[in-house]
Amino acid sequence: MTDINGRAARHTGFGRRAFVTAAGTLVGSAAFGGVARAAAPRGEAVAAPADVPAFPGAQGGGRHATGGRGGSVYEVTTLADSGPGSLRDAVSAGDRTVVFRVSGTIHLAGGLDITGSNLTIAGQTAPGDGICVAGNETEIKADNVILRYLRFRGTDVLGTPIDTFKMEGRRDVIIDHCSFSWGVDETCSTYGNRNVTVQWCIVAEGLTMSAHEKGRHGYGGLWGGDNVTFHHNLLIHNGGRNPRFSFVEDVDLRADHRNNVIYNYGYTSCYGGEWAVGVNIADNYYKPGPDTVAEIAPVLVAPGRGGSWYVAGNVIEGHPDITADNARGVDIPVGGVTLLDEPVAFPDEIERQTPQEAYEAVLDGAGAILPRRDAMDARLIADVRAGTGRMINSQTEVGGLVTLASATPPADSDHDGIPDVWERAHGLNPDDPADAAAVDPATGYTHLELYLNSLAPTGAPNPVAGITAPAGHTVLTSESGSHDVVIEAEATAHEGADIARVEFYAGAEKLGESTAAPYRLTWRDAPEGTHYLTVLVTDTTGTATTSTGVPVHVNRVTDLGPWTSVDIGDVPIPGAAALVDGEFTVRGSGRVQGRKDSFHFVYQPIEAPDDEVVEIIARVDSVSPVYADVLGGIMIRENLTEDSAFCLMGVAVSADGLVGICKRIASTGEEMSVGTYPWEEGEVLEDQPYWLRVTLRGDEFTAEISPDSLQWTRVGYERISIGPDLYAGLVVDANKEANLTANYTTARFSQVRINR
Repeated sequence: MTDINGRAARHTGFGRRAFVTAAGTLVGSAAFGGVARAAAPRGEAVAAPADVPAFPGAQGGGRHATGGRGGSVYEVTTLADSGPGSLRDAVSAGDRTVVFRVSGTIHLAGGLDITGSNLTIAGQTAPGDGICVAGNETEIKADNVILRYLRFRGTDVLGTPIDTFKMEGRRDVIIDHCSFSWGVDETCSTYGNRNVTVQWCIVAEGLTMSAHEKGRHGYGGLWGGDNVTFHHNLLIHNGGRNPRFSFVEDVDLRADHRNNVIYNYGYTSCYGGEWAVGVNIADNYYKPGPDTVAEIAPVLVAPGRGGSWYVAGNVIEGHPDITADNARGVDIPVGGVTLLDEPVAFPDEIERQTPQEAYEAVLDGAGAILPRRDAMDARLIADVRAGTGRMINSQTEVGGLVTLASATPPADSDHDGIPDVWERAHGLNPDDPADAAAVDPATGYTHLELYLNSLAPTGAPNPVAGITAPAGHTVLTSESGSHDVVIEAEATAHEGADIARVEFYAGAEKLGESTAAPYRLTWRDAPEGTHYLTVLVTDTTGTATTSTGVPVHVNRVTDLGPWTSVDIGDVPIPGAAALVDGEFTVRGSGRVQGRKDSFHFVYQPIEAPDDEVVEIIARVDSVSPVYADVLGGIMIRENLTEDSAFCLMGVAVSADGLVGICKRIASTGEEMSVGTYPWEEGEVLEDQPYWLRVTLRGDEFTAEISPDSLQWTRVGYERISIGPDLYAGLVVDANKEANLTANYTTARFSQVRINR
């Protein structure tokens, strides 16, 4: 029997528990080197039911994909990038089913292209913890593909703007129970296709400020095509494109987006779909999270121009008005769109649930849950339930890749993809590879498919993992720049298991482990900087969970001489400053926004009579790009209150690259005046240090920037009645958004001086 998401229930008679041992060493398969095994010729099958889905639980546009049904079997026997027995070799040809005789992470040396049509990739067959494909892009360049139970985690290791997974211009494909994460551009993009389903997948944690040439990215994906279905997926911790429906010439955009869960969508939710023939946005569950910007939280979809949309039955947690009337959650573009009264019809409708039912089903069953849900996916599910987590800039902020243990694969004497024990129990011959391709007349599936569809999860449910101390954004200071950090964790196993160990991490670096409560570790002399702490909790069945990352800031503070360090306004995280060998390091949070500023300021009081000229000059050597539009700069300010008049000149990390920026506001008015340099939109500065200068002559402010302190460009000019007792100094602006997440940025300055 199967449950709603198409997986075998845990009590299925010949699920994996019947023949897979605890995690151990791979034995007995290396000699067979991934050779494609013979099978019964296609077309000789016994008459079967006319309507046979790809597998039980397959729904939507890709429901009728047949994949490698009746073809040969290829055994993946190595985690190597290429060569005999590798996944790369397995997917280079079609008419086959790919099974796994090993578990673990495949580190890609180059992009992985799936080029074999009529292909089934059965990730659920991996012994142990399953398969992860990491470090580069994967792309489907084939038709009639069934892809199930694999993890694809792009990462930032290449330093290039990769998509974790993509597919364009293909047909008859179903992607089921896969986990996608850590794309630099998009994490999972499937658009311009025909007859495709993406179901029960996790699309997570696009890397926000990573290696993309446009700066802030970290997107969920581009979705679309004709007769395409996206249902029961979890999109989580993606800044934008949750998803973006994309128009492709010569392919109608006709998509059913239903029963998905969208959590912690940052600065855009769903949008796009220009000239859509018809898109259903129906019965989805939106849950704003810590990064969700306030004005985006109530937006179900922002359609592109000229399309037809059916938007109904969606829930936005915390916004009952939008839940009651979905039309209020549609951001209508200039030129308008057509809002349909009835849903767009599709040849193969899904089994619909209410948003609340889908929410529970997705959290229970989405992602690569066979052979077992890994520690990362378990963390993501816990984040949704608790309303925790955040967008990330690097996978190291959440502990990086987890180790996936392998185990002894079950004996398969004829190498037909079916273990001997299963063949004997079902009246098959474990020495005859041809019987795997024989069709069961009652179901229409081959015996190999019946086996694949019978597999059930192993181990206990994922344990509870969390850090109880220190609290998030704890600030520790010392004159030396290092500090001990005491880390305390909680770990709870579910019934049938106990806690085996708790491992403590700072980024991807393991600090130590504990095997008995209380789970506690002291990290000696943690260096200056921001550190993301996690724990990896593993139970006695081998099931694991990673905790949500906890940022901790270790700051160096020194005597600043005539300078004073202070937080202006209500900052979310206390700032700090140090002066060493003539270089200032200034760290802080908040945002300079006029009338209600919050930022860290290192200043000197100055006098500026009307008949004198005062200027502050500094070189900005670096600004840490923790988020878009963070800046380091210089400022002359009337007072130290949050509503003071000021003129600021800074270097900001914009969405496109470095820019010069001038912000200023007088004693009256509610909004700042802002100017940027270079003048043309999209143009950016060279990546190098820049000199800044703010000059005050009477009531005239001039703000300038220079690459060499010799040639200056004026970025801003303003008359502001101010003074004569003022404050001049250094500023860090962490661009705090209207959400629950705080950023903490670092700027370094040198050659700082005040001239009178």
